[in-house]
This record gives sequence, structure tokens and C-alpha cells, in this order.
Amino acid sequence: MRQSGWLKKAGVAVLAIATTVLPSVSYAATNVKYPGFLDSIQWKGDFRLRYEIFDRKTASAVDRQRARYRLRYGATAKMQDYTVGFRLASGESAPGDQVSTNQSFTANASKKPITIDMAFASWKAKDWLKLIGGKMENPVKRLYSSDLVFDGDYTPEGIAEQFNAAPSDTLSLYANFGQFFLNEVSGSSNDPMLFANQIGASFRLTDDVTSGLALGLHHFKGVSGLTTNATKLSSLSTLNGNTRVTGAPAGTTAALSSEFTVMDLSAKVETALLGAPFLIGGDFIKNLTVTQDKSNDSGYQFGFQVGRAKAAKTWEFAYYYKLSENNATVADLADSDFGVAGGTNAKGHILWLAYAPKDFINLKAKMLHVLPEDPARGTGNSETTRYQFDFQFLF
Repeated sequence: MRQSGWLKKAGVAVLAIATTVLPSVSYAATNVKYPGFLDSIQWKGDFRLRYEIFDRKTASAVDRQRARYRLRYGATAKMQDYTVGFRLASGESAPGDQVSTNQSFTANASKKPITIDMAFASWKAKDWLKLIGGKMENPVKRLYSSDLVFDGDYTPEGIAEQFNAAPSDTLSLYANFGQFFLNEVSGSSNDPMLFANQIGASFRLTDDVTSGLALGLHHFKGVSGLTTNATKLSSLSTLNGNTRVTGAPAGTTAALSSEFTVMDLSAKVETALLGAPFLIGGDFIKNLTVTQDKSNDSGYQFGFQVGRAKAAKTWEFAYYYKLSENNATVADLADSDFGVAGGTNAKGHILWLAYAPKDFINLKAKMLHVLPEDPARGTGNSETTRYQFDFQFLF
């Protein structure tokens, strides 16, 4: 007890010195040097609360609701022409869903995991060239909020190259390429990979009208479970859609039965309507190498958005119609919210209304009414109306 009292008194004395003497010391006079890149570190994050309702029309299906949250936080540091960054995120379980960072309120308030959502390094080799390696934000550019091929939460792993050029004040050109690893399978020489390729252009037609056009060609190598020495496309979350095969070859349960080389043609036009930003956008996709269920290889999306809920006291409204046939694209990477469990073999309406009361707060109500595109093929999506109510903080 005597020793414990002495330690307590010593601690009080050290604290007193720290709070009285150290504030008067000039840090500049200490000549402490630290790496200059520390000044360039930028932290960024967001936190979203969501209440979600599933209104299912099938007699045997059960209506349900759930509360969820999403937390993302990360940083980037710049060192001359190099950038290193990371982002941590919530998610249902480790190692983490490939197309979602949502976490449901469940399991009696058990502790929830945090996973690595991004970890990357990039090099601005030229004004017109950037090279990226690691787990990164998807380098395939989305002209608007389309997720026919890639869910917005998908962060691929591998390397990427991005090219940019501006021949004039009214024309910008770009090309994005990615070589991504989908699964590492020991004992196999045919690991599944994604080779993503995209070219595009942005045009300024008048002072008030701009447009964009992009063409993508995304080749999924080694994902078919029916090819010789093929391996299973491993996904933590298996979404609805795609023709799948079990047991051939051994160990390919839920493997895809078709090859996938997905063409994606995307376009948009932006202008102003009654003083508010106005956008019209559309996509068309087609699987050029489908080997099974060949009549179900296409998809499309089109719609509009009025306003933009970003700055304080701004709003937006959007409507889109989407259709994705069973083997139009790889379901496990597509929109995870479209239908009961996302994916393909679905069609329906999407609309939302959003408002930003402050620069760092966004409120959003969204409805997705989805039906199976063809109930006879794939796992499908039973008719469902899905409501989402979001309260998001940006920091």
C-alpha cells in the first residue's frame, strides 16, 4: 500500500509538470523534423444508418424489415507523384462481403467486425498516366449511378492503368484498364481473373450542356465451372441469377456454367432544368461469350435525375428502369440491392428522393420494385418492393 501511494504521488507530479512546463516550450526550438508527407495526409469517412423494408408479393415469401449501419473511414498520403491510401469499413462478417459494407443490428448486440475495404498505392507517372496497385476503388468509371455490371461497393484487387487526355477545351478522353484477381486457388493453373477495359469521352456541347460516352469490355477468365481445369468463382456473397452447375468438375459447387465477356455501352447528357441540375443516362450490356442459356445474355438501364443533394439545402429526385437477363453479367459483382438479394435475372423500377440539410448530412428515401426477368431460369428474384430510409453523416 505504501508503494502504491508513492506511485500515485509521482504520477500527480509528472502530470503537473506536463501541464505547466511543456506548454511553454517552443516546438520550433526543438528542431524536431518529421516527414513532409504528413502534411498531405487527408482523412475521410462516412457513417450511414438505414432502415429497410422488404414487401414480398409471393404467397410463400415472408415480409421483413431490418436496421443496418455502414461505417467507412480512411486516409491518403501523397509523396511527390506517389499516393498511398487505405479505407476500413464495416460489414456482415470477416473477410467481408465483396459488394456490401452494411452491417445489420443483430446477434444480441455482439461486437461487429471492421475489414479492409481498400489498401492501395498509386503513381502519377505522367500527366496523362496513373498506375495503381492493391485493393482499390473501381477504376472503371461510372457515368451516372449505374450498377448493372459492378456494385458501387465493389473494390477490386490487382493492378490498374488510367490514361487521360484533353485535346481541346470541349473534349476529354480517357481509358481505364484493370487486371484483377478474383480468387487464388492453390493447385490450379487457371485462377479466375477479371480483365476490365474501358474507353470513354466527355463532351461540352454548349455552355450549359455536357455529355459522356463510354464503352467497356470486361473479360472474366476461368469463372466457368464446365471448362477443363476451371476453378470456382469464390464469393462470400452469392447473389441471385446466373446459370450455375454443381459437381462438375469436383469442388465447383455453385460455379458458373457460362463464360463471361461483358460489353457495356454507357451514355449520359447533363444540363439544367428550371435552375436545377438535370441528367439523363442509360446503359446497355451484353455477354459476348455466353455458353449456356444463350437467349438470356443482355441487360439495360435508363432514367433521369433532377437536382443534386450535396451542398447544404439541396435536393435530388431520380427514376431509373433496369433489366438484367440471367447471364448478362456476373451476378456476384452486380447491384446487391436490386431484388431480394441483388444480382441478375431481374427487372423493375428504382426511384429515390434525397435532401441535404447540411453539407455533412444526407437524408434519402429509396424504393426498388423488382420482378424476376424470367422465373424459369436461374435462381431468379421473386417480386419484391424494397424500401430504404438512410441518414448519412460525412466527415
